[in-house]
Amino acid sequence: MSEALRPAWSTAALAIFAAAIVWVATPNGAGLQPDSIGYIRLARDLAAGASIFELGTHWPPGYPLLLAVGTWVPGAELATARWVCVLSAGVTTIGLGFILRDNLTGRLSGFVLPIVLLGLILSPAFTQIIWQALSEGPFIAALVWAVYAALSFADRQRAGSLLLLCACIGLMSLLRYSFAPFMLAVLLGLLLTARHWHRHWQLLAIAGLLLAALPLLSWLGLSSSAGGPRQFSVHLVGMAHYRELANTFSLWLGFVPASLSIIVFVLSLLPAAVAWWTGRSTVLALCLLMIGGYLAFLLVSISFMDAHTPLDARILSPLLPLWLVMQAVAVGQLSLIPAARHAEAVFLVLLMLIVVAGLGNFSQQLSQAIRFGDGFADQRFRAAPVFSYVDELSPDQTVYTNAGEFFYLFYNRDTRQLPKLYNTQTGMLNPELGPEIESMLAALLETDGVVIWVDALAGRNYLPTVEYLDERLPLDVVTRMNGGTVLKLSDVSSH
Repeated sequence: MSEALRPAWSTAALAIFAAAIVWVATPNGAGLQPDSIGYIRLARDLAAGASIFELGTHWPPGYPLLLAVGTWVPGAELATARWVCVLSAGVTTIGLGFILRDNLTGRLSGFVLPIVLLGLILSPAFTQIIWQALSEGPFIAALVWAVYAALSFADRQRAGSLLLLCACIGLMSLLRYSFAPFMLAVLLGLLLTARHWHRHWQLLAIAGLLLAALPLLSWLGLSSSAGGPRQFSVHLVGMAHYRELANTFSLWLGFVPASLSIIVFVLSLLPAAVAWWTGRSTVLALCLLMIGGYLAFLLVSISFMDAHTPLDARILSPLLPLWLVMQAVAVGQLSLIPAARHAEAVFLVLLMLIVVAGLGNFSQQLSQAIRFGDGFADQRFRAAPVFSYVDELSPDQTVYTNAGEFFYLFYNRDTRQLPKLYNTQTGMLNPELGPEIESMLAALLETDGVVIWVDALAGRNYLPTVEYLDERLPLDVVTRMNGGTVLKLSDVSSH
């Protein structure tokens, strides 16, 4: 087999392997997170005839539109999401393989390419996202191909590469609002090579990238529900965010403990910075700009716009393939320097250690996903008695809960959310908490309603806990059961 065909064959084989793993891991449909049910609800509305401009603007419309394909058959949303996950895994692997094929320069590149791809496919940080009914899967696939198209266009200006780049940026914009720092990084990265282009290519590249965001801007402008104004306030990143960040990097690095993971991650950027400085590689520039720009975007967002944004594996998932590419390319370039000729072999060993260290976590995830389902699609979660409790209630009884989307998905029951203790954007106490609690108590009294608190949703610390409800409000615990607690107004509780 020729040397040119080997990367293509290994990439194709690993893409099939990645897609097959997702298929095997999701026998009952894609995994669920709370946001997944919001997407499913919007997809059902679209299939029922709602206009795309009536969805609201909490999420971009791209992922609900993808799921809407399957909603013509009732209950088929998770099956559709499963196919989206499968295709996202395969397409991401192919795009990453093409980037590595074109940019690896070391003597061991034939070994590095498949190990890097395996490092992504088997990474617990990647699998816990790609198996879920979330927009991150197709977003990562579009991002990887946007990088490939940008590199191809920077190397040789062709209309096909520019069209692919603009299409990928446009798709990213319709999947997640956080596409902006990546688009800006592409613009800055291309500017580093643009001085060698003809003027018309420079103008076409700028115009194309700006027009790529036009579908999203048009949808925002025409939507009937644009939401309230964004609230700005200062709430600096706290220790909880740093702990999430450390745990995420520890998951990426495999054998590195969380206490050291942030330091090791920062140090891992240095070889890429040195390699870029010495070789002015466009791929390293893009990766550094995207990683740095996205992390800065998240820190600014948390500090001034949304205090509740986590720095977990899901939020940071678009950076994992970029980080792997950056490390492989940087080490390959540095290994060409005589003083660092063994760098590539050391990197290969470290990469294999990371893969092996993550296999235990990966196999546990895979086994649990096959047996029970992934995320909140876990059959044990769905079968919890706290959800079936709503069968004992009449349709007229009001239900307040911290898990409304799950009651909607599992039992098609509309509920109301508990009042928020604090504003998730500003991190400040909710000034309307008192009136909202009074409104809740009045609704419970009028309809003999209940409050159902569902366990396993610890991330919703902006909502009152069972202890808060029981001790500070005129509510009594009616029953504690597997999966949660039911409370009622004190004067109508049955004891």
